Amino acid sequence: MNEKIKNFDDFNESEWNKIILNLTGHSHSFSWNFIKYYMSSYSDLKNLSFIYYFENKPIAAAAIGLRTKAKKKVFSLGNNDLYCPSPLICHTKNSLERKKYFNKVYDIIKNIAKKFKVKKYLVHSHPIINSFDVNRNSYTPKLDSINQLEHLPFSKKFDLHESTVIDLSISNEK
Repeated sequence: MNEKIKNFDDFNESEWNKIILNLTGHSHSFSWNFIKYYMSSYSDLKNLSFIYYFENKPIAAAAIGLRTKAKKKVFSLGNNDLYCPSPLICHTKNSLERKKYFNKVYDIIKNIAKKFKVKKYLVHSHPIINSFDVNRNSYTPKLDSINQLEHLPFSKKFDLHESTVIDLSISNEK
C-alpha cells in the first residue's frame, strides 16, 4: 500500500490549486489564496492543511488551522471559531470507495489532533461549490448537494440549515 501525506507548505500555488480542482466538494475554500489569507490573518494559527496520496494519486485534501494560543486547542480557521471546510475527496461514483477515503482522512486528522492535544475539530459543508470552467478560464459557482452530508458519520454535533433554490423563470405548476 503506497500512501503519503504532503503538507500545504510543500506545494507552490499552481501545484496546490491544480490538485484541488480535481477533487470534489466546495473547493473555493481550499484555494491557495483562501488558505494563505486565513492563516496569515491570525497570529496564533498554524497551517496543518494537507493532501493525502494513495498509489501516487491525490485522493483527498483537508484544510485545517490550529489555534495555538487558545485555552483548549481547536482546529478552526480563525479566532472566532470559523469552521474548517469539510475534506475534499477525489471524484468517484463508488460510495464505498468515498467512505473508505473519508475514513482515512479522518484517521489522519485524529492523529494530528492527538499529536497537538486538540479536542475539537470545527468543520462545515455547503452545497455551493466552485468548479473550473475551461471555456471561460475561470471558476464558476455550481449547486451540488449530492455528497454534502457524507461527513456527518464523523460528527458528534451538527446543524443543518435548509435552503430552497427556485427557478423563477418556470411556471408555478412545474
